Amino acid sequence: MRILLDHNVPESLRHLITDHEVHTARYLGWDTLRNGELLRRTAESGYDIFLTADQSIQHQHNLPSIGLRVIALTTNHRPSIEREIEALNSAISNCRPGEALTVSILDLRRQRGQ
Repeated sequence: MRILLDHNVPESLRHLITDHEVHTARYLGWDTLRNGELLRRTAESGYDIFLTADQSIQHQHNLPSIGLRVIALTTNHRPSIEREIEALNSAISNCRPGEALTVSILDLRRQRGQ
């Protein structure tokens, strides 16, 4: 699958998602696009999944009409995401076109009071 990481997700996460083609919005020069335009371009460019830390995106856009899978993470803290990489990989495998999934990840910074 082709996956695009939103600008609010750590770019280095692309190295943790294996067996997929992963790019970043910043790499494509799309990091300044507003959500609606970014989702449209992502779908039109043949990406299957849009990965973001913006949990409200699924409520602001008509995902079934775009046909794009959206996965929202509850944190953008890379060490926290690393601990839950299997949950993210499961969401990638199970998300269907037009669907939005949220992957709940305990933010380790909050747990430690940082």
